[in-house]
Amino acid sequence: DHRDLHTAYRRQRQMCIRDRDRLITDISDASRLDADLSRDEMKLINLSKLINGFINIKEETNKEITFINNVEDGLVIFGNQSRLLQVLDNLIGNSISFSPKKGKITIEGYSSNGKVKISIADQGKGISEKKKETIFERFYSDRPSDEKFGKHSGLGLSIVKQILEKHNAKIVADNIYNENQGIAGAKFTIEF
Repeated sequence: DHRDLHTAYRRQRQMCIRDRDRLITDISDASRLDADLSRDEMKLINLSKLINGFINIKEETNKEITFINNVEDGLVIFGNQSRLLQVLDNLIGNSISFSPKKGKITIEGYSSNGKVKISIADQGKGISEKKKETIFERFYSDRPSDEKFGKHSGLGLSIVKQILEKHNAKIVADNIYNENQGIAGAKFTIEF
């Protein structure tokens, strides 16, 4: 029927407009990030409490995933709380996207040789060896095949790296391997 076709076309057009608007907003936010980061107030933050609180929220909203929290108490760094939450949201959000249903995400935090290290590991498909650096570039996106195209702008990990650099921190992406040396997931490690 002509009306059904017209309704379907309007609905598809509205989705495209919404995706385009989101992409424009993401690009605009990423462009302002450097200036915003230079003005952000840095202070002592109990990273352990911040991560534990964030994991509690994620556990409430993601019942299909098991979160394993291995974060030591008393991890304190100098930083901006809202920006660090943005980093956690992106990294844990990506881990949720790539994890199978009933999968596990392990968050570890510890102090070693005067450095604070945080890692987030999932049971997803892992990261291609060739892409371990590329994934931090703007507009890079390699999403799960069952995710709707256009849902992500490819700016998330680039923004994470940018925020962490302003915190004098490094991030490394790697794979987790099973006993047969097959890829068993991805792991992101931050060093403050």
